[in-house]
Amino acid sequence: MPNPPVRLRIHFLRITLAVGLAALLALVLYCALRSSPRLTEIPWLPLWLTQWADRMDTFRHFVGFGVLALMAMVLPRAILPLCRPAARDQFRHLCLLISLALVAALEFFQLRIPGRNFDWLDVYWGSLGVLSARVVLPLVSRTRTNPQVRKLLSRGARMLQPVVACGLSFGASITRRN
Repeated sequence: MPNPPVRLRIHFLRITLAVGLAALLALVLYCALRSSPRLTEIPWLPLWLTQWADRMDTFRHFVGFGVLALMAMVLPRAILPLCRPAARDQFRHLCLLISLALVAALEFFQLRIPGRNFDWLDVYWGSLGVLSARVVLPLVSRTRTNPQVRKLLSRGARMLQPVVACGLSFGASITRRN
């Protein structure tokens, strides 16, 4: 049985993952159901991100829905660690199907929003992102269990900490145009 600090840390990570998934789902829903598809009009998102997303119009569906599906498929292992692996796999498949249905449903809902339209290319890229998350998930879980890969990843993460901190401070210093 893990000692209390480890249990608290695991509990915190589970809550963080669940809140992150809910926030990402809310962001995807907000961006998909707005009257304008241009993300640069959203003042609270980073400018560099919105400019990239507007340039990569259909590819942003791949990234957004892929990350959303990957987080949704990781959630069962974090929240249900003591369940049978078969039950977690069934829940992952359910998350995959719900993610695919969400991609199509959001595009159909855009038919009812003035200024928006249904696009099969968006459905294609969003579905491809969801399916790629299903392919990436076993690769991520295998690298977690391999001690050599874990050591290499932790060394790389330590080397990237100053770069990430510098990037975050630079991103925070960028001001938006009015």
